[in-house]
Amino acid sequence: MGRRLRFIPEGGLVEVTCRTLQGRFLLLPTGDLPRIVVGILARAVERYPLRLHAFAFLSNHFHLLASVESVDQQKAFLRFLGWITVEVQHVHDWDGKAWQRRARSIPTSDEERAQVARLRYLYAHGVKEDLVASPDDWPGVSSVSARLKGYRSLQGDWIDRSELHRARQRRRPVRERDFTSPETIELSPLPTWAHLSRKQYRDRVRELVDEIRGEARSRHRSQGTRPLGVKALLSVDPFDRPHCSKRT
Repeated sequence: MGRRLRFIPEGGLVEVTCRTLQGRFLLLPTGDLPRIVVGILARAVERYPLRLHAFAFLSNHFHLLASVESVDQQKAFLRFLGWITVEVQHVHDWDGKAWQRRARSIPTSDEERAQVARLRYLYAHGVKEDLVASPDDWPGVSSVSARLKGYRSLQGDWIDRSELHRARQRRRPVRERDFTSPETIELSPLPTWAHLSRKQYRDRVRELVDEIRGEARSRHRSQGTRPLGVKALLSVDPFDRPHCSKRT
C-alpha cells in the first residue's frame, strides 16, 4: 500500500499524532526524558520555524497542534524529532525504533469552533484515558500547565549526542552534562485566539481545563471509578503495552 498523501494549506493548522512501536510505553515520563523531549522540540522549532500551539506526550503516543508553511517544513520538523528515539534508547536501554509508523497530520479549518475542539481534545489527554484527574496533573511533556500559569514558553535540555560521541571516540574523559545545553520553546497562540491578551488566553485555557476536569469527575462518580494516579502510572514497565491498542 502506498503512503497517504500529505496536503497542508499554506500556513494551515494541523494536528500531528504518532504512536510508539506496538503501543509500548516508551515515552513513560521518567528521569530526564521529559526535559530532553522538550529540548528536542525546541531545537526542531528553531531549525524549522513552524508555529507550535500545543503538545501532549503520553506514554505511548504524542499529539502536536501547529501551523506549518508547507509539507516540506512539516516533514523536516518531524524528521528532527527522530532524536527522541535516540533518547528513548538511552533512558530505557531500548534497542530498536520507537515509532510504529510515520506521523500523521490532520488539517484543521480556520473556524474557531474547530480549532478550539482540537485544542480541547489535546488537553484532555491523560484525563480521558483515566490516568489523572486533571490535565495539569500529567507528569510528562505537555503545554497545558504553562498555559494555565500564563507562560508562553517551556524549558528543556538538548544533548549534543554527535559531539559527545566524537569526544568519546577520542578517548577523552567526558561527562554528558558538558554537552547539554538549555533550550526554550516559545508557544504560539491558537490562530483563532491570536488577538487575545495573555490573561484572556489563560482564562480561555482555564475554562477548557475546568470543563475537562468536571466531566471526568462526573464520569468517575457515576461509574464508581477513579483515575489511576501519577504514582501508579510511573510504575508501569516502559516495555509493556496496552491490552487493546488504538490503531486509528
